[in-house]
Amino acid sequence: MKSSIKVPPHLERVATLPCEILCTAPCVYLSVTGAQSEADRISRDRLKKLEAILSGDTTIALHLQFLIRTNKADLQILKNTKVSTDFSRSGA
Repeated sequence: MKSSIKVPPHLERVATLPCEILCTAPCVYLSVTGAQSEADRISRDRLKKLEAILSGDTTIALHLQFLIRTNKADLQILKNTKVSTDFSRSGA
């Protein structure tokens, strides 16, 4: 029974080389796949960031962060105004 080894497209040229050269192919294959997996991870991260930007999630988060950071309102005055308007609505 002959085993079938699937050769990745980027190593097809390596598979046609003589046997003494093929003994180094696993090392080449591991380093190439390591570089590919790193590139794939970076691509996935960039796509996730792009998707978040285009969906508006990033924009909303940054806008809220800006509003909170630059808020100069007196929270006690806002609370008193809210209570007084709620009271006048419920009493009317």
